[in-house]
This record gives sequence, C-alpha cells and structure tokens, in this order.
Amino acid sequence: MKNLEDNNKLEYRYLYREMVKKGFIESFPISDEHRLKLPNGIYAMDGSSKDLESVVSSAKEAIERALYPFYDNGWHSKYTLIVTGPSPIISENLEQKNHDDSLYGETEDDDGEEE
Repeated sequence: MKNLEDNNKLEYRYLYREMVKKGFIESFPISDEHRLKLPNGIYAMDGSSKDLESVVSSAKEAIERALYPFYDNGWHSKYTLIVTGPSPIISENLEQKNHDDSLYGETEDDDGEEE
C-alpha cells in the first residue's frame, strides 16, 4: 500500500509541475497578506487574455504529459476537465487509450517508421 501512496504522490507532483508550466495556479491572492488555497487537484488560470479553447487545450496537454511516465503504454483511466468562469461551465471527459507519441518528442522518419 505504501508504494501505491508514493506513486500517487509522485503523479500529483508531475501534474502540479505540468499545470504550473502552462500557467495554472493553486491559490489566489485575496489580500496583500493572504492567499486562498484551492483543494488538491483543482487549478485555476486567469483566462482574461486567453480564449476558452486555449485554456482547455493547455490543461489537456499538461494532464497527458504528467501521466505519460506512469502509463507509457497508454492510460485507460477517465478524467474530467471542468472549466468555469463568467461564461457557462464546460465539462469535457478526457480518455486516452493510446497516447500520441508526438506529444512526447518521438518522431517518425520519412518512410513512416519510428526512429
């Protein structure tokens, strides 16, 4: 059970790292001295300078990159991405059974075979 707990913590750290790289945050400044911490696994982004599709795309890519080291043969778990703001709430199920190698730096040569 300890290995499973350690693995879950490691997955969370990878997810945190990838979400932060994409500009997501886990807490909001509510005054000069205090911040409001969001629950674990919930991230926010100031979307005032981004369109909704860009925010959703950034989150999906971060999740896929974070989970790839743990599920390199494809991951079968289902995740739900919920985006909310001044506009209506958007919910999108993320399910990937076969990962897209192009996200992870693997390429194909001209005759279609992997290098």
